Amino acid sequence: MKSPREILLGKYRHDEPALDAIRREASSRAGLIKREMGPAEITWPSLAELFFRLRWHLAALAAVWAAVALLSILAPNPQTPPPQRTRSFAAQGMTVAREYRRLLNELLRPPKAPEPSASPPGAASPRSAIFPRSITV
Repeated sequence: MKSPREILLGKYRHDEPALDAIRREASSRAGLIKREMGPAEITWPSLAELFFRLRWHLAALAAVWAAVALLSILAPNPQTPPPQRTRSFAAQGMTVAREYRRLLNELLRPPKAPEPSASPPGAASPRSAIFPRSITV
């Protein structure tokens, strides 16, 4: 089944050269297209044209950097010494390794069953302790 686009293009395909001629004539009158340009004739803008196009963007970036430089100069710069290390890197590494091993052992060890706690004195005993399970006569 043909799509609507294929039907319309098939219907007016014979008129395509005439429509192209009308388009070329109208664009040449308007001065938009002087001649057909091939892909090899595309030119890149020069460096001066590129800077001219980007002049406002570059000016804004320069203003931002100038503000950053001014603020870094005017900001107070307290001379605080770097913090002293209390332990060596190897000692810290060993401490971290021990802590990881402890956590792994804690996670991998099977859980302990809760130990039965002794009931406080004076507490009621369970009914099974009061009455025997089987009554013998």
